[in-house]
Amino acid sequence: MKSLIGYVLLGLVAASGQASEATLQGRWVLTAEARAAFAPACRGMTLEFKDGNRIVRTTGELSYTTDVVPIADGGGWRLQERLLSQNGKPGCSGKSAEEILSHFDRQAYVETDGSTLRYHRAKGAQKVIEFTRTRAQQTVASGSVKRGA
Repeated sequence: MKSLIGYVLLGLVAASGQASEATLQGRWVLTAEARAAFAPACRGMTLEFKDGNRIVRTTGELSYTTDVVPIADGGGWRLQERLLSQNGKPGCSGKSAEEILSHFDRQAYVETDGSTLRYHRAKGAQKVIEFTRTRAQQTVASGSVKRGA
């Protein structure tokens, strides 16, 4: 009986981690407050968490895709990333995708309450960039449901 309860608890913990990761899915844009803190060239910065453990980012003219392993850590996730592709253009800061990822040194940390995503260079870092989920993502999702109905 104890063994059965243990398996059930382990299953609930695993399912809870998977459900939480799903809250990252979708396209995120800078909040109004975050946009105001950035130079005009950087205000269009986006993150898009896609199926298959991929993140597509845009910053300035740069667009790049990474393979990501989100590791549950406290109330958020550490992001271990590997560059998959890029368009070769500079980011809004003039840096390449390789330079941006090496700056994070595999320590980026995100947390979300569902409507706001807080992006830290590392867990516990004082500087946080806040993103909000785009409505376009929700419209596309509801449009897909209508077409499939």
